[in-house]
Amino acid sequence: MTLQEEDRLKEIRDLEYLLRQLNYAMNQKTRAYLAELGLSLPRFWVLAALGHCGPMIMGDLQRQLCVAPSTLTGLVDGLEAAGLVQRERGEEDRRVVYLRLATAGEEQLARVMAYKESLLARAVQHLDTGTVREVKQSLASIYESLEEEIAVGRPPCCPK
Repeated sequence: MTLQEEDRLKEIRDLEYLLRQLNYAMNQKTRAYLAELGLSLPRFWVLAALGHCGPMIMGDLQRQLCVAPSTLTGLVDGLEAAGLVQRERGEEDRRVVYLRLATAGEEQLARVMAYKESLLARAVQHLDTGTVREVKQSLASIYESLEEEIAVGRPPCCPK
């Protein structure tokens, strides 16, 4: 391995570590805020998916979140009991049950997203807008390369 290849490998390892640490830090801060609201991180993920994609059937949501059906059922049951999610029968096929955010779920999701955005805004406050844009574009490019490599793709409800 050449010196240049070793240097690149070190940079890639450092980048992977930083991405992991950033994810951990964001999740820890988010978990603490969610606990104040009486939510867990997995329940938040359900709210976020429904907020982003709109009404979904359980199977699609289960595949998007990569959780076992029984796990998702427990999460949704708890969110429904809390008045954050509603189950609705399909109009064309009454056997199909859609999950959607209740008004309280939309409000809760908006609060959490505002918190996460303010957290990230504080973390990048020392960067100018152009630098933030460059970081975002670089991360998006990395994500798209990984997505193509593993051929998983976005769930059908989540456009680019």
